[in-house]
Amino acid sequence: MLNARCKLPVAMRLTQLAMCLSAAFALDHDALAGTVTDCGDTGGANQLRHMVAIAASGENISVSQCSTITLTNGEIASSLSRLRITGSSGSPTVISGNDSSRVINHTGTGGYLLLRDVTIQNGNRTAASAYGGCIYSSAPIVSLDHMKLQNCNATETSAAGFAKGGGLFALHFVDMRNSTVTGNTATQQSSNFIKAMGGGIYAETLSMFNSTVTLNDATSSVAGSTHKYTEAGGIFTMSTARIYSSTIANNYAGKYGAMFLATAGTGSVTIANSTISSNSALHHTGGMRENAASFVLANSTIAFNYSVEAAGTGGVYAAGGVTLRSSIIARNQAGLSESDLNVTGAIDPASANNLIITSNIPTPADTIKTEPHLLPLANNGGYTKTHALRHDSPALNRGNNVFEFSNFTPLTCDQRGNQNVPQLNPPNTDNCNMVNGGFLRVDSDPLHSLPDIGAYEEQLPNADWIFYDGLEGNYL
Repeated sequence: MLNARCKLPVAMRLTQLAMCLSAAFALDHDALAGTVTDCGDTGGANQLRHMVAIAASGENISVSQCSTITLTNGEIASSLSRLRITGSSGSPTVISGNDSSRVINHTGTGGYLLLRDVTIQNGNRTAASAYGGCIYSSAPIVSLDHMKLQNCNATETSAAGFAKGGGLFALHFVDMRNSTVTGNTATQQSSNFIKAMGGGIYAETLSMFNSTVTLNDATSSVAGSTHKYTEAGGIFTMSTARIYSSTIANNYAGKYGAMFLATAGTGSVTIANSTISSNSALHHTGGMRENAASFVLANSTIAFNYSVEAAGTGGVYAAGGVTLRSSIIARNQAGLSESDLNVTGAIDPASANNLIITSNIPTPADTIKTEPHLLPLANNGGYTKTHALRHDSPALNRGNNVFEFSNFTPLTCDQRGNQNVPQLNPPNTDNCNMVNGGFLRVDSDPLHSLPDIGAYEEQLPNADWIFYDGLEGNYL
């Protein structure tokens, strides 16, 4: 089934689409609308607002000469088909909504919104229906490339309205690479149920690579049970989602603390080489829920997620079938009990080499059902945080590497990737080697010939244990 990707419909091939985006954007690379040299927002000719107003579709607007641009005259609106704003990779420009307005309102169609090497922050959208606290885009593609989206808020003010996308609302496809979405909130003020969705991101479809979504909330300002029915603290998608080499952690919602994917029941969900950790919810599922017809979870770690509701699910709720490959789903909790996996369909018989402590249905015969001995979520190298494996973890040398990226090549790196090799077309299959700062998915040590289970691969001989002396405590 996994080898038949070329026959999948377009909506299920976001990986291939994402790999074409760099070439598409490169066509516009040399078209420079101008460089913002005046970092104010008073209507001046060399300011960002004016540059956006005079730019032609596809022209690049550079903000690299400004350290901070604070908007004082409301959101920057554009109907350009292709809107590009880029900063400097060495020192990304901060563009702030000053906690008084959304930052970007992009109503273009037929093209894209591209944000690269910038930080978009402190946006505030308060309206009957509040879509996008910092960014709204109706473009077919929103590309977030080496950028940060933080501390934005979308708040609805009407019982007939919604708050969708505390940080970003995208009407269509989000392509997110080497980026961070953090500290954003979608808030409902009405007493109706399910009015706030996607504290970090709300999109139709999503491709996410080498990125982090953390500390985002979907919440209610109304006292009472409406808190329980806000959805998806981190990510909300209507359809297909592809998440590779990424971490979704410490997000909160009434339901589905980390994310709710393929909510419409269309498309497919694939999560590989990724970590979903320490997300929480009052109700239903602390970690993630997905409604797709096809769900593949490979070489990933889902742990320490929590649902307050005892009858809920701590880790993963799959409303359909699921294929599980070399993944850890453990140490998740609902109420006071271990609660890891809840599947309403079936587990694909091809599933193998997993560590899952509890499941509502039988897991494959080779499933390990014991304590994984994960170390705390930390920066263990690479762009995103991971859970290292303790020296006595049963996940060591017990996994597989059968999941394939888009060119039919197995994973070469673990979640942490190949630090010193540019990864422009995710997911790629660049040669992963320790000389170039890579973290191998299959270790070359003869005593460690199999992959480890989960997102993290211990690099023997003991490269990842250099500071381990047995005195760090009994981490769970």
